[in-house]
Amino acid sequence: MSSTSPRKTPAGRPGRALRRRTWLATGAAGLTGVVGLAAFGVATAGTSDATAAPRVAAARASDEGGYARDDRGGQQGHDGKGEERKGEDRKGEDALGRAQEIPCDPNRLIAAIVRANAEHSGATLKLAKECRYSLLTGPNATGLPTITSEINIIGERSTIERAYNLPNAGATAFRLFRVGNGGSLRLYDVTLRNGLTAAVGVTPASGGAILVDAGGRLLVEKSTLTGNNVIGTTTTTPATGGAIENAGSTVVKHSAFTVNNAFTGGGAIHNTGRLVVEDSLFEANKAGSPTDGGGGIDSVSGSVTIVKSKFVGNAAGGLGGGLNVAGGSADVAETEFKLNIATISGGGVAVTGTGTQAQLRKVELVENTAVAPALTQPGAGGGGVFVGAGSAVTVHEAKVVANSAGQGNGGGFLNLGSLVLFDTTIARNQAVNGAGIYNAASGTVTATRTTITDNQAIVAGGGIFNAAAATAVTLDPTTKVFHNSPDNCAGPGTPIVNCFG
Repeated sequence: MSSTSPRKTPAGRPGRALRRRTWLATGAAGLTGVVGLAAFGVATAGTSDATAAPRVAAARASDEGGYARDDRGGQQGHDGKGEERKGEDRKGEDALGRAQEIPCDPNRLIAAIVRANAEHSGATLKLAKECRYSLLTGPNATGLPTITSEINIIGERSTIERAYNLPNAGATAFRLFRVGNGGSLRLYDVTLRNGLTAAVGVTPASGGAILVDAGGRLLVEKSTLTGNNVIGTTTTTPATGGAIENAGSTVVKHSAFTVNNAFTGGGAIHNTGRLVVEDSLFEANKAGSPTDGGGGIDSVSGSVTIVKSKFVGNAAGGLGGGLNVAGGSADVAETEFKLNIATISGGGVAVTGTGTQAQLRKVELVENTAVAPALTQPGAGGGGVFVGAGSAVTVHEAKVVANSAGQGNGGGFLNLGSLVLFDTTIARNQAVNGAGIYNAASGTVTATRTTITDNQAIVAGGGIFNAAAATAVTLDPTTKVFHNSPDNCAGPGTPIVNCFG
């Protein structure tokens, strides 16, 4: 193809490759309300590599171990045919039209996002197989252009990352994506890693990998978010959402969040909007602040729905080693919380805040721990679940087994609010008082068809310790409290009807 004889389509129009090169040469200057390519260090057509601004990224193909470049224009694939490839590569197509293949070059990914935003038409972008799109700098704390249109990014074991060995400050501390008001981002089969935002002084930071603004939408499918961080220096300045900060609407399906960290709340996700999680894994994430929580997820307002997921080995410096619900509502079903740790309360789950409501249906809370050091704080404990004053938790068909309150109260449940149990098993939990359930002076407990057995308290109330009036705990005749140590029920609010020994 010569420079004077552009390749024609069957209709006689210049091919996509030529149109794209023309846009790169002229379109950036005409963008309105969109960051120009120069802001991201992309060399436009006609600029030699010797004089171009430094590139923001180096693309590395993980299967080659070195640098990879593809300077062919438009939608050319790695086979050089320039048009759609048959078979498996078509799986990235959707309602937005034919997928545009993005070579293993992060600058080409940046350019494609800028173009999709500018044309307001959206795009489906197909990443190169097993490519690492490695970013070196991020204007306004974000490595890629803010998503303001509807963009689908389809990977094939592809990775987008903040490059390693960068300083953790200034222009080299940045998240990977931001979804703006009105924007929509779908990620499929992509790994996001090593994103970083930093709270400085009184300026907060959020979303180590992704920030979803109010009015923005995010869908994450079959993807992995790992090793992303939000760092800070003081707990009075929020540094939240190690992987995702959601103020809009976020849906996560069939994905994994591992080894993400937030200095204050939400080791993996911090939510103030609408959050839905399905069939996903949260493992080894951490939220550090003693005044915040949610090693896996911290939902402080809005709503969170979790179905068929696992929270394993997450940690919180404050409340909710796996999940902390500090406002709004939560609905959790068919989900496992195992080996999570909270320094203060709610090793598995914590629900706090006046008016906060949570439903736990067919969940398993196993071997979670609330360290609760020497009862240094009121309400410390709740190895399985902590229910704060003014909050309400309803539990259906749950298994709460082998949790520990450390030096605190309530091995299975520590309740300061309203706790309603149906068809639930509470067994082999440990605490100082109330190994199965500790009901504080402000709390009420109602149990129906529930079994409380083989729990062990160091002092009293192996099954139930009731610090409220005796009428604050209601056990229906089908609820069984037996074989707990050193006793079944104890505390100022005893005897409890239908609890013996």
